[in-house]
Amino acid sequence: MSKNPTRLSAAMFALTCLGATQALAESSFQRTCTDISFTTNNGTATLSATCTNGAGQPVKSSLVLVGLQNMDGTLVQASGDSTFQKTCNDSKLTVSPNKTEVLLSAACKTKTGAMKPAKLSLDAIRNDGGTLAYEPWAQWWSIGSSSFQRTCSNIAYEQKNGVPTLKASCENGTQQPVSSSLVLKGIQNSDGDLSLGVLESSFQKTCNDSKVALAADKSRVLLSASCKTKQGTMKPTTFVLDGIKNQNGQLAYER
Repeated sequence: MSKNPTRLSAAMFALTCLGATQALAESSFQRTCTDISFTTNNGTATLSATCTNGAGQPVKSSLVLVGLQNMDGTLVQASGDSTFQKTCNDSKLTVSPNKTEVLLSAACKTKTGAMKPAKLSLDAIRNDGGTLAYEPWAQWWSIGSSSFQRTCSNIAYEQKNGVPTLKASCENGTQQPVSSSLVLKGIQNSDGDLSLGVLESSFQKTCNDSKVALAADKSRVLLSASCKTKQGTMKPTTFVLDGIKNQNGQLAYER
């Protein structure tokens, strides 16, 4: 998820003004880092590498990967803590021959229990003077679970003039219901799967029948849709809406 337009961080606002595009999501660390590997230390998904610092010296560095999830056998970039490692095996990283992309590959469990090969490009990671780091505008991928659903009702999805919007009736400070809406940011269609992208949402252009639903225990809010794949077929997909809160009766992103 990204930001409410009235709550964009300085970094996100600057990128918007510069006409940022999805191309900005590509990682660059692989051009100045070697020995790139993936580990799950104590269950935490971690990227490790040896990176050149400002003096041209090699420095060992590691980065906890955030927001990577297994959605029915498909790796997707979402937000919050990475959880794919709990249901995926044989995870490894591969750098493309021209060093333009770093791919995470694994065998991931589907809802039926079958194991399915999956791949995902690791985006928005840079070498910051010998230290692996997410790009400033991508640090919001680490936001946690939504909490608005605990004090909001009549939660629904609406699309007006091509703008994907979350609507709800939320309690304010005096516990009075207030109608509120929030433009959903940063959600894209990745070959038939809803995933987290950059800045404006684009999934609504190639996905139909979008709707939101609460998990039975109200712990999660799910966006589901039927999205077009590269082959032109439609694929059912689900995405967890993270980082949204009820701010005194108004829906808002955490940061």
